[in-house]
Amino acid sequence: MHARTLPVAGTQSGGDDEHRDLDRRETMTTADIASLHRSTIEELAADSHSPIELVEQLYHDELTVLEPHARIRVYLPLIVRRKVRETLRQRQATTKVSH
Repeated sequence: MHARTLPVAGTQSGGDDEHRDLDRRETMTTADIASLHRSTIEELAADSHSPIELVEQLYHDELTVLEPHARIRVYLPLIVRRKVRETLRQRQATTKVSH
């Protein structure tokens, strides 16, 4: 998988730290995000019997869509997890129907 810049949820503190956090959020790569959310991605992959690469891509795509609109960022991982789980279930249901 190639590295690309994606937004991520993060905590911010006041002063200069806030500016550093904002800069870091803007320059995080796919690999950085994967390490931050690795346990969730691995759990979703195991639960759905899906390749981790697929789950990682779905997770990143969903995070990229939701993060810019999030008002309360602490809930992002929960919402992303739920949406990825729904997507995986839909994919599995589609696969079962087509067989």
